[in-house]
Amino acid sequence: MVTKTDFGPISSGQMVHKYTISNRKGERAEFLDYGASLHCLWLLDRNGSISDCVLGVTTSKELEEMNNEGSVIGRCANRIAYGRCNIGGKEIQLEPNQQGHFLHGASGNYAKKLFAAEAGPESNQITFSLADTGEGGFHNNVQVKVTYTFDDDSSLTIDYEMTPEEETILCPTNHAYFNLDGYGDVRDEKLTIESSAIADIDEEGLPDGRTFSVSGNVYDFTNPRTLREAIVSDREEYLKMRSRGTFDTVYLIDGTGYRKAATLFSEQSGREMTVYTDSDALILFLPDKCSRKKGKRGVQLPDHAAVCLETQFVPNAVNCPGFRSPVFKAGEVLRTRTQYAFRVKKDSCRENTGESNKENWR
Repeated sequence: MVTKTDFGPISSGQMVHKYTISNRKGERAEFLDYGASLHCLWLLDRNGSISDCVLGVTTSKELEEMNNEGSVIGRCANRIAYGRCNIGGKEIQLEPNQQGHFLHGASGNYAKKLFAAEAGPESNQITFSLADTGEGGFHNNVQVKVTYTFDDDSSLTIDYEMTPEEETILCPTNHAYFNLDGYGDVRDEKLTIESSAIADIDEEGLPDGRTFSVSGNVYDFTNPRTLREAIVSDREEYLKMRSRGTFDTVYLIDGTGYRKAATLFSEQSGREMTVYTDSDALILFLPDKCSRKKGKRGVQLPDHAAVCLETQFVPNAVNCPGFRSPVFKAGEVLRTRTQYAFRVKKDSCRENTGESNKENWR
């Protein structure tokens, strides 16, 4: 059952509401209609303790200043070079809002929009709807629906449905910042990414159609390792990356269709998150300046307080013929799904033998 409460007003005076879905374990997911955001995700650990495993803010007054925490990003997530692209034979100029480039929808970013909300049709679902009128330079309309499902198996599923009235770019994502310990340095959590290559970037830091193998370098998560282990594995390459603010990397997910994209595991809490998606790419983003702001409930965060695993089209794909185009014709509906599936391991992994006892998972 979905419960609804007032969260508080934003500067316009409009009331933001919180929607909560609980499962049979006592875990719960909390959502806001502001940004169609994942606000809290309370998950059990191996000791039966419950923690909120996503970053966010405490009050409605902080919402308009937050850094997209847990929000749906659209109409086009990530960057488009100089805000320029060709759609239907027409040159389009979008708002350049980040170092001369278009980023996250610019002034039309869904993270700053108040969505309409409707529970159901299932008792563990909430659907957020938005009429996108083309801010950010698009100048055409798109009907947007985002449905969250949180089930008794501790899986959070996000279904996006976008219907354009004219030919346009459609590339949504969710910008949740995860920490499977609830608090601490996320670099000690172990990551696997089902990707053998990343999108190579130009001097401006944008994908340009080339790809780059991850084999044997700092970007290689084909086998499980912590973010910290990756960083020290190739210090020279990491220092180059640091000029762009640590990991902000576009992984090309191996395979096609709905498939596993990544796994994140915390030895401390025993929580594991597996990401499934039908998207082309997964963006690994590791913020390194989290201590500049406080987290929920006034807690002071460490710099590497969480990690984003964002599923979407390849950024700037509209200008890179080698990648699948995010352009959809009038009436052509985008439907895409991403799931974050959680489970808990009761005991420590037997890493010395390389074995994993499936009976330890619950």
